[in-house]
Amino acid sequence: MTDIDTDKLRALDKAATPGPWERDSEYDGDGLATSSDGCATGWHNFFVGADVDGKWRTLLDTVNSDHKLIEDDRDENGGHSWDAIGEANTALIVHLRNSVPAILAMAEDWKRCENHRNNLADKITDQSVEIGALKAEVAHLCKALERSARIAEIALRALGKEPKA
Repeated sequence: MTDIDTDKLRALDKAATPGPWERDSEYDGDGLATSSDGCATGWHNFFVGADVDGKWRTLLDTVNSDHKLIEDDRDENGGHSWDAIGEANTALIVHLRNSVPAILAMAEDWKRCENHRNNLADKITDQSVEIGALKAEVAHLCKALERSARIAEIALRALGKEPKA
């Protein structure tokens, strides 16, 4: 998740035609699809478009793509043919384009969470160091107190008094 360059994605988002984008298909009667069942003319190509200043605009299409997989569901009752790769590619492009705001928000939230986690880890490290120093100081004070208690016990015995337990 942290590999998303949010600055670049934001710049691309700003430069591109605003969303939402939509995908549709258009029949191309000039195409010739061949299969084991014979030949069929025409298939549906896919295009991506958006409303630009109140007018529908085609932004890109698969008409000139040289990477097609023509699927055909024709039978004796009719049917149609379509470019399955173009359908999948345009669906992906539209979905990703329309998801850019959410992707940016998630990436930025992730970075904020990561920064917060790192800050907490630094604080825990600092606190651990401080706790370690305090433990060492307490151990030193305990030894000093034990020495003082032994000295006081010796002094009391020297005065002929029995130390209290």
